[in-house]
Amino acid sequence: MDSKTVETRHAPIRYLEGGSGEPLVYLHGAGGMTPDDPILKELSSRFHVYAPYLPGYGETEECGSLRDMLDFALHGWDVVEALGLKNPILVGHSMGGMTILALADQHPELFGERIVGVGLISTSTTQVDFGVKLVAETGESLARIVGKVSEINSVVADIAAGAEEQSTALQEVNTAVNAMDQATQQNAAMAEQATAAARSMMQETEKLSEMIGRFRLGRNASTGAMRRELKKVAPHAFAPTVKPPSRPSVSKAPAKPQPVRSPPKVAVNAPATAAAEEGWTEF
Repeated sequence: MDSKTVETRHAPIRYLEGGSGEPLVYLHGAGGMTPDDPILKELSSRFHVYAPYLPGYGETEECGSLRDMLDFALHGWDVVEALGLKNPILVGHSMGGMTILALADQHPELFGERIVGVGLISTSTTQVDFGVKLVAETGESLARIVGKVSEINSVVADIAAGAEEQSTALQEVNTAVNAMDQATQQNAAMAEQATAAARSMMQETEKLSEMIGRFRLGRNASTGAMRRELKKVAPHAFAPTVKPPSRPSVSKAPAKPQPVRSPPKVAVNAPATAAAEEGWTEF
């Protein structure tokens, strides 16, 4: 499509031209148009298309004198006359179609005499294409989402495996703690038993001391009876002892002879008391 300019009563108008065949004037909608508009491509394959940019669209400047839809309809007919077209076909898309309907309402005599055909294009085709595009994009987005979900599932599986390993480790720790608890309880029981044994030994010692305290040894008491009582109470104290091996005899020097003391002389006629006193002293 070629971009050109045509002068009208209100302002210069830029328009696109292309194709071959019967002349066709295309009035675009409120969304404007571009040279690669699919509607223009379809129309230019069968007709000689003239597509003016309405004021305020594309390279066409705004026109303050155009205030309502009727003004736009008359401006569209001014473009047709400025282009010098005879018996054209008018085709409008969306707002452009409303412009053609307003022109037909105000000047019905133009249709059939100077305008040989009218075409109104709704936005359904464009919307369907746009919807198809959106569906395709949605499919791509869903594919990406499925991929992300797969990655998330993999991460969740790894987390579950880690949690299972941690659970196993915690069970092993619990088992070790239980074993330590049992050992502690056993140690406590053994300590209690040792304490009870010590108390029993203390009691036995007190009894033994009490029994030994009953004995009162006099100067003329018999030691045989005491030995028999002690042997009953503590027989281990009277167990026979093992004699150590005999050492070789060492010869000793002969003892020196001691002088023999002569018995004291006693007077024959001495008094008896003196002999008695001397005898007491020697004893």
